[in-house]
Amino acid sequence: MQDILRCLRKEPITYISDLKVYSMKDYSIGCNYDYELGTTVDIDVLKSDMLFYTLEDGSFLCIRPSGTEPKLKVYFGVREDNENKAEYKLDKLASGVHLYMDKRFKCDRIF
Repeated sequence: MQDILRCLRKEPITYISDLKVYSMKDYSIGCNYDYELGTTVDIDVLKSDMLFYTLEDGSFLCIRPSGTEPKLKVYFGVREDNENKAEYKLDKLASGVHLYMDKRFKCDRIF
């Protein structure tokens, strides 16, 4: 799992499904990478082996290693004006992450 996180830091995710990634916060070194501006800013956070991606529509995903198992934990958040739209977007985002990870790392169900 550490190799995957290392790769994601070296070559970050830029799109998930059809949503553009605006920024990535790397909690391991306390930096925010703004893809739109092309800037890096130090952030004051508790150090953790975690990547936090903010998407163009305000959705987010957070990737970190499990503390007890050889897998990654992925957390999602979406904003919509009703529950049905939110569930649809959440499913689409989760499917996009699974597809991306499988294509890039040739691993099925690492999380």
